[in-house]
Amino acid sequence: MSPLPQGAPRQLLLVEPSAMVRSIIVSVTRELQLAEVHQTGRLDAAEQWLEHRRMDGIFLAMHEPAPALEFLRRVRDGETRNPGDVPVVAMVPHGQADLLVRLTELRVSRLLSLPFRIREVIEAMHAIWPHTRGTGA
Repeated sequence: MSPLPQGAPRQLLLVEPSAMVRSIIVSVTRELQLAEVHQTGRLDAAEQWLEHRRMDGIFLAMHEPAPALEFLRRVRDGETRNPGDVPVVAMVPHGQADLLVRLTELRVSRLLSLPFRIREVIEAMHAIWPHTRGTGA
């Protein structure tokens, strides 16, 4: 991915059905000034975000694996206005090891096992954006 203009906040698309989980991730990300978060609980809304705005990363819940994998495939195949190599962090429910092979094939940047600690979310952002600006960098 090309570097961001100096001072431009990273754009993160958070796709997570739980409003509580979204709220926690948004609050921490905002507090640490890691990214500007665009959030939704639905894959169809996430696709609309990707049609209208370039994202620097995606955090994708895998609660419903089949539609989430299809969404990720479309992203990777360049079927959105975003580059197919956008970093993706997959949030996988504990015990869903069968997803790992498919997620690896779709070049997921990082896995977060649910439930996760907030520290793991921050570490995932640092992993996909090694030079993350903000107080948490």
